[in-house]
Amino acid sequence: MNKKVFIIIIIVLVGGLFAIGIANNHQKPKSTKTLQTATVNKPLVPAVFTNIQGKPISLTSYQGKKLMVYLLATWCSSCQASLQTLISNAPTLQKDGLNIVTLETYGDAGYSGPSMQQFISDTTNANSLPSNFYFGEASQSLTSSYNPDNTPDIYYLINPNGVIRAVNSTPSATMSSILQFAKST
Repeated sequence: MNKKVFIIIIIVLVGGLFAIGIANNHQKPKSTKTLQTATVNKPLVPAVFTNIQGKPISLTSYQGKKLMVYLLATWCSSCQASLQTLISNAPTLQKDGLNIVTLETYGDAGYSGPSMQQFISDTTNANSLPSNFYFGEASQSLTSSYNPDNTPDIYYLINPNGVIRAVNSTPSATMSSILQFAKST
């Protein structure tokens, strides 16, 4: 290889490395914000959902109350059975002061399903929903914190101090745990 070609190759390589270094220095800084994940025996992760009337609601607005946050997918048959089980136990849950926030997981857990309004209508007697039941759609950040794996049927039980006491799935199969939490807290 002659000396000129060798010098040109070196100049191109050095120039390329220099350009890469400049490009890397001009990238946007990485976000320092870390995703909080809801964890048992830790405080609830502050997050917002949109209720079925279109109003944004913060989970922190339930501070001082017993709370069940139930995330579901509207295409999920076990979710329908679970909501029916919760509604059938509504008088006891209401007497024990448990507020139930039922939310469609952001993006419906990756599949297409009916709207939350249609799901409620198809699953319950929408004209007589219990007053301690609240319905809506989870924000992307709420879903990321409370349902990062897009489980179609998951719930959290949160005490009046805002501490998560349990996480479980399929309320229709675990109703006794929900009733016990409602009574004991």
